[in-house]
Amino acid sequence: MLHFLIQILVIFLTWLTTFANATPLIQKVVLTNYSYSFPTTENQKLESEVNIGVLNFARSGIPENSFSQKSTSWDSFVLKKMRARMSVGYVNAPGNSLFSKSTIDGINGFIDNVASLATQQGLNLTTFKALQLKAASELALTNPQGLSKIISIRNSIPNPDAGTIMQKVIPLNKIDDFTVKGYKPRGFVTTAANSKHLNTYEEIYDGMRLDYSIDNVGTQAFNSTDNGCYVIRFKATNSNQATSAVNLPDPDPFPYTNHGFTSGRNGKLGVPEWKMSDAEITEGIIYLKQVDGTEIEYAVFDKILNKFVIK
Repeated sequence: MLHFLIQILVIFLTWLTTFANATPLIQKVVLTNYSYSFPTTENQKLESEVNIGVLNFARSGIPENSFSQKSTSWDSFVLKKMRARMSVGYVNAPGNSLFSKSTIDGINGFIDNVASLATQQGLNLTTFKALQLKAASELALTNPQGLSKIISIRNSIPNPDAGTIMQKVIPLNKIDDFTVKGYKPRGFVTTAANSKHLNTYEEIYDGMRLDYSIDNVGTQAFNSTDNGCYVIRFKATNSNQATSAVNLPDPDPFPYTNHGFTSGRNGKLGVPEWKMSDAEITEGIIYLKQVDGTEIEYAVFDKILNKFVIK
């Protein structure tokens, strides 16, 4: 009996060893099929579905993801603004700006050429100022030859282009139109260089003839007693489309002259002026011009917001 049990145990152990060392058929089938059963196009499809799932998650409304998107968007916005401001070409140091008075004073302008231009027409500075004081309609009746001469001088002054620094003066109570409402300079303008000889508010008021009325009852936009004004200096892509203020149809009442110059009074030399539509500004600064002529940088044109922003 014992011998029989020993034989059975040997047979069992032999069988067990053989089974343990053998490679199961199902293992071969499963592994082989799993590794190679999917074609390349199917793998690409699955990969695409995974990518779409990730993108959908990124676009979801999950708070963490939303916060990340807002943060990235804000960082991008700030960087864009910084780049735009850096490209303007100004620094905060007084008198060291592309548009500052000290820079403008170094640009050739009307005051630098008026004497020679008048001489070419047989005039001197005094006789030129006398002509400048009168409207074209009056000169046409009383001194047509003088009108021809002053218009010839005006026509010899180069027209502005996109690189020209233009200038527009606005009353103190109109600043919100530009810094809040986003208005652009338009209407009668001059170039900064051609008006550089007018420094104090009184000189600007008289030289640019800011004593004009804005209605039929004599209301004025500016007054001689104002505590200054704002001066907008800017560059615009459409400056070359500005029209010389000579022989314009339906001219405004005097002190507008329609011969191309403002009718400077009280001994002040007027300035050449142009008329333009809304300026397509590329860069610019608004200065607060105090009574004594001191200029304080007040607002800078922001390319991203497309308006002047208070500093």
